[in-house]
Amino acid sequence: MSAALVLIGCKGELCEGDCPDIAGLYQIQVVSVTGACGFSSLTLGPSLDLAQSADGRRVFAEVIDPTNDLRLLVAANVSNLEEGEGGSFSGFSQFASTARAKSDTPPQPLQVLLTGTVVESDGRLQLSGFLSTRQLQPEFCSVDLVFTGLGPFVTPAAE
Repeated sequence: MSAALVLIGCKGELCEGDCPDIAGLYQIQVVSVTGACGFSSLTLGPSLDLAQSADGRRVFAEVIDPTNDLRLLVAANVSNLEEGEGGSFSGFSQFASTARAKSDTPPQPLQVLLTGTVVESDGRLQLSGFLSTRQLQPEFCSVDLVFTGLGPFVTPAAE
């Protein structure tokens, strides 16, 4: 799978140090789906486990390919977005290309976009995200999932 970074957010500044801890298990609460295509889009399970690198600069998540019953790992760079009344916002975004192969058909190239914004609210991390599966040929078609997730409780920082 090859990948190229796409930045999101107001500032979209890549986290270079003192990155926010957004790792954890997020229970997916709402999923809305738009688009209808002649292929099965990538999807999420009932929870999304965001793992974070030791330096905090990357997150890793798995999406599900229901056609081949496979889990695909997506890695994304963490961005510092902004401070607001609700707390600090962090985000991640990754654009990737992959090919789905079945034994009786040629490989089907797909583009995948996974983005998310994490905010601390009421002592918990909350995730808002978007997963898009796009087919470019023979004609463009896209299936988009918008989701939210309730994550782990946040331990207050020692002062």
